[in-house]
Amino acid sequence: MAKVPRGRPTAPWAGHHPVTRAALESILLRAVAGQGQASLKERVLASICEFRALTANGGLGRFLATAAIRKLGEARFALNEIGAMDVAAQVSTAITGLQRTNSARREAELLRKLEQDLLAAGGKLDTMIAAYAARMPDNPAPRRAPLRGA
Repeated sequence: MAKVPRGRPTAPWAGHHPVTRAALESILLRAVAGQGQASLKERVLASICEFRALTANGGLGRFLATAAIRKLGEARFALNEIGAMDVAAQVSTAITGLQRTNSARREAELLRKLEQDLLAAGGKLDTMIAAYAARMPDNPAPRRAPLRGA
C-alpha cells in the first residue's frame, strides 16, 4: 500500500461529543472487567470512533498502510450502521478505486481524496456518531445531552 501524506484538518478536533465518550468509556470499562462480549452496536461504535479519531488526528494513512481494503470495508459497515450513508459511499468509491489499481501513486491519490472528504464531513459525522451513541442501551450519559455543534 502506498504511503499517504497526512491530511490536515481545517481546525483542531475537539474530540468526541460527551455522550459518545460516555458510551465508549462504558464499553471499555466492561471489557477491562471481563464482563461479557461487546454487542454489535458497541463494536460499531468503537470502530467508527477509532476511524474518526484517526482521521481527525492525521493517523489515517498509517492505519491504512496495511490491509486498507479490509479496514475501509469495516469502516464502511460502521458508517452505514450509524446512518452516514453519504460518507459510506465515499469510502466505497475509495475501495473500488483501490481494487482497480496497481499504482502506488494512484492509491495515495485515492486515500488522500478520501481523507479530505472525511475531514470535510467531520462535524456532521461527529453529530451522527453522538446520536448513535445516545441510542446505546447501556450509555450512562443523559439521553438528552446537548451535542456540540448541533
